[in-house]
Amino acid sequence: MKRPYLFVSVFLCSVLLPFVTIFCGIPCCRSVLGQEPCGKAVTTNPAFQYYPQIWGTNILWLDRRSGNSDMFIYNFAKGREVRVPPGHEEVNSINIYKDNVVYQVWGGNWDVWLLNIKSGNKRQISANHSWHEMLPRIWGDSVVWEDWRNGYGLGDIYLYNLKTKETRQITTDPGAQGKPDIYKDVIVWHDKRNGNWDIYLYDLDKGEERRLTDDPADQFSPVIHGDHVVWVDSRNGNWDIFTHNLSTGTTTCICNDPSKQWWPQIWKNTILWVDERAGESAIYVYDITTGKGKPLCNSPAPQRQPAIYENRIVWMDFRNGAPGEMRQGNWDIFATSLPMYHITTSTSYP
Repeated sequence: MKRPYLFVSVFLCSVLLPFVTIFCGIPCCRSVLGQEPCGKAVTTNPAFQYYPQIWGTNILWLDRRSGNSDMFIYNFAKGREVRVPPGHEEVNSINIYKDNVVYQVWGGNWDVWLLNIKSGNKRQISANHSWHEMLPRIWGDSVVWEDWRNGYGLGDIYLYNLKTKETRQITTDPGAQGKPDIYKDVIVWHDKRNGNWDIYLYDLDKGEERRLTDDPADQFSPVIHGDHVVWVDSRNGNWDIFTHNLSTGTTTCICNDPSKQWWPQIWKNTILWVDERAGESAIYVYDITTGKGKPLCNSPAPQRQPAIYENRIVWMDFRNGAPGEMRQGNWDIFATSLPMYHITTSTSYP
């Protein structure tokens, strides 16, 4: 059953918008892209759809309509939805680069697998042992993941080369390392070797490891694209979004609102995150070039787990769900195209 989110949004925009603003001077109504409603629904099934990813014209997500966590692919150029043939296993943490998708599969422990969208071929690329290999990310021929073979809860970062079929251990410190991301020859991850979570980097081309943060608070969940590394940072007493420019060596807090910000994503000069300043979780968009940002969507319903490719953004959206059923209710996958010029006239973040 569709819920009255659209009516509420229209009422707020037409009646209350002139009088009410939220922190940083951004209007309470999330009207950014001039679309009613914001974005286009990719899924309409009343089951739980989540963890969207995008590359080119392919949108991927995880879907529980069968009772298991299955992977679905929608090609918006062809307007066709395809379910990846199930293996009766749980799937999680998908990531895509061109035609290759990496993901983790549960079989008593988490293992990392690779799917080629064109051929449909699937294969396991991590070691088949009792420990967990999880949170894979891919760029080019390199797949990285968090690996627990050296101690449960004490993850290391491992890399698999799709061309050479060789596995390589990136981190050797006995502390915990996890949640890697990769762009070309540069890997980032969060690292607890100093007693708190810090952001570290490894340059495959140079063979050099570097520590990016040394604040005693926790920094975690890094992502990277180009010269920019983005992460969640708790140095201000709450979760904020920070970025580091690898070329200039400068670190910048791009949003220090006292509410919680999390799930950062980046593509070129565009940063996304989930923000709770308006009560419900909403997706915010920030332009590194202009130093300005805005809420992405005009719907007051919760939005989570954004992903971005070029100017295309996908996310999971609860506008069709029933209140009180957010945990496993009717979350759908939505998508929109982002005109980059719209951020130049918005409010600067503190």
